[in-house]
Amino acid sequence: MKPVFKWSLPLVAALTMTACGGGSSGSSSAADNNAGSGSNNDSSEESSPGIDTSVNQFTSAAQWVVQPQTGDSLCFDFNNNAEVSCSGEDWDIRLDMGGRTPSFFTNSGESGDGSGGTLGSPFAYSWETLQAFNTGMTDNEGNALNSRAYLADSLDNAFTNSDNSIGSAVFEYTETHRLLSNYSVFLVTTDNTNAFDSSDDNVYAVQITSYYGGASGSESGYPTIRWVNVAALTADPDTRVQEVTLDASSEWVYFDLISGSTVAEPSADNWQLGFSRYSVKTNSGISGDSAAGSFFAQQPDGFYDAEGAAIISAFSDSDVIAAAEAALTDTSGWAEWGSRTAWATDAAYSSLNPDYQGAYPGLLEYGFYSYDPTGAVAGTAHMLVAAPENGVMLRSGSGSSYARMHLSSLQYADAADASSQTTWTFDFEVQPETE
Repeated sequence: MKPVFKWSLPLVAALTMTACGGGSSGSSSAADNNAGSGSNNDSSEESSPGIDTSVNQFTSAAQWVVQPQTGDSLCFDFNNNAEVSCSGEDWDIRLDMGGRTPSFFTNSGESGDGSGGTLGSPFAYSWETLQAFNTGMTDNEGNALNSRAYLADSLDNAFTNSDNSIGSAVFEYTETHRLLSNYSVFLVTTDNTNAFDSSDDNVYAVQITSYYGGASGSESGYPTIRWVNVAALTADPDTRVQEVTLDASSEWVYFDLISGSTVAEPSADNWQLGFSRYSVKTNSGISGDSAAGSFFAQQPDGFYDAEGAAIISAFSDSDVIAAAEAALTDTSGWAEWGSRTAWATDAAYSSLNPDYQGAYPGLLEYGFYSYDPTGAVAGTAHMLVAAPENGVMLRSGSGSSYARMHLSSLQYADAADASSQTTWTFDFEVQPETE
């Protein structure tokens, strides 16, 4: 299984202000700005000129009452207190309704063309704590926030990890502002409609071994990848592993594992992996039109302790690159390949959708709401229950206003029927746009 990554407290404190995020949209991050530089950016940023940060600037209110149907994508503009089209920069938050539960997204990054984002997740701040924020750019203690503290929606695939400080399952960002590979092995397919079979020649094992290169050998944004066709490997364990270093420092680079080369004009079927600095995407889902897919296969031993904390000395050992190649070619260590039936395709990730907390059959908390399997809270089994005590701070799609938000009410048309229509009421306290 993919390791559980933990943030060290000093690093968390630093990144809260510089907000690394996933960076999969190609936008720069603290890791990109600092990696290899040996210096740290000023973590503070002054609030907008003319804003009195000592006075509460959340001076208007909005409310979104919505009855979503399965398959709906609904968007809200909190500045104008109106439901709007899910296009352009006019929307601030989007609700995508699944079978019974929603997912939420901001107008940013992989989810939209706007400049929105979210400060943490619904678990990061209580609604009560958010009341102590006077502006969207100062925290509850009056400290100035960097604009990067608002996380844009990022990419979600096997190469990403929302628990990691930079949203990567490939690299760790160190306190010395370096990105170090963890030598994880990923399987990549050209046909995600087929369950993994080690005899299929459309599956490749991939490892990313470095982030630095260029003329000096130490420039950031130069990932080195090595890969091998799994069918060839299982037929002949001595199959040669291929390796290449790519210049992904300034734009997306698209790579074809079959030919072992980059492609100048990416199409539906001529690439499987795309690279932009430390971000990786596959030609699938929201990123491409092919049937590519991926999944995490193996984390070599010795890089993380029992609690999932990185052992940095292991990452920088002089022999690690050669030693870690064994994980790429030893199929017996690939924990999931024997039973894996589904490939991950690229999707959008937002911190508005954190991993749930709790254990079944107890209450499962999803941030804005909880799932009550037994009816111990709701009175009826399998009900969703609002969690108005949790809130989040949002930046608008225009990037020039903010709102604190929580789910104040969640009602069923029939209180005894968990499958009946739900009505969701979201309350916003808004810091209006400035001139």
